[in-house]
Amino acid sequence: MEILIKKVTIAAEKQYVIELCDEAFKEGITKRDNYKVILNKILNNADFFCAYINTEIAGYAAVYTNDIVTRSAYVTMIGVIEKYRRYHVGTELLMACVECAKERKMRVLRLEVLNENVSAISFYKYMGFRIEKSASEKSKYMLKELF
Repeated sequence: MEILIKKVTIAAEKQYVIELCDEAFKEGITKRDNYKVILNKILNNADFFCAYINTEIAGYAAVYTNDIVTRSAYVTMIGVIEKYRRYHVGTELLMACVECAKERKMRVLRLEVLNENVSAISFYKYMGFRIEKSASEKSKYMLKELF
């Protein structure tokens, strides 16, 4: 099964993918009170990657690479539609974020993950991330050094 990762730059296409993949998240993005704020930040500030399998959308990732002071990039969203999990879609999306951050000379890549999402934490550790610190009672920050 071949995975194609495409950088998406058109705002309407980003929004379509986010809404299509909403089920990838335990707490759907579109159902959150601050959905419009999240959406606008992603549309205006994030590099956005979409994964396709046989022309079907399989997932997406959004990464911020605009902190030039600390040279820290931040994966704000990464989600894979359930039927495409375990096909390395998340790996390909995360690698696209890593490469994007490296191209922009970012020093580290961070993300936030729910404490209860044990499979995601294991995946991120496998991908070279380590737990950095607690973000809240429900989540933690993880970090991957790039350079």
